[in-house]
Amino acid sequence: MTRDSRNAVSEQLAEWQGLRRQLDAPDIDPQTMLDTLEGATDLHEALIDVAKEVMEREAANVGLSSLIADLQDRKRRNESTADALRTIILQAMDTAGIPQIKSDFCTLSKRDTKGKLVVVDEALIPAKFFVPQEPVLDKKALSAALEAKEEVAGATLSNGGISLTIRVK
Repeated sequence: MTRDSRNAVSEQLAEWQGLRRQLDAPDIDPQTMLDTLEGATDLHEALIDVAKEVMEREAANVGLSSLIADLQDRKRRNESTADALRTIILQAMDTAGIPQIKSDFCTLSKRDTKGKLVVVDEALIPAKFFVPQEPVLDKKALSAALEAKEEVAGATLSNGGISLTIRVK
């Protein structure tokens, strides 16, 4: 939220609260109070302006998400192409028996690497190679049980909160 939006909301809210204190009387019904406050201040307009900014930023985020996805795809393609080109160089050097190529631009070196682990059948591997782990709480299942009114010792649902819905028709 921009500083101007924040200031406008703060100013209008302060005006709203000051006027509400002035009008606070037992003989004024709540709807009349709200109507009077709405007509005497620009709080609603200030909040609508902030809501417009929310919608603009959310729309921009949709575009940014699409751009990010496109760039990530492009990055994956570049990585894949670089790997394929690297493989071409390595295979050519290996086939030709060339261990190293030096130039002003770069040095290409072929080297042996150690073998990588390949697990053929995990069930046959001795227990000493396994790392014991603590149980992990399934929060989704626990939450579902509590929402279904199941009593679960050590857990409860919070009272929840409030949220804002902004719709455009």
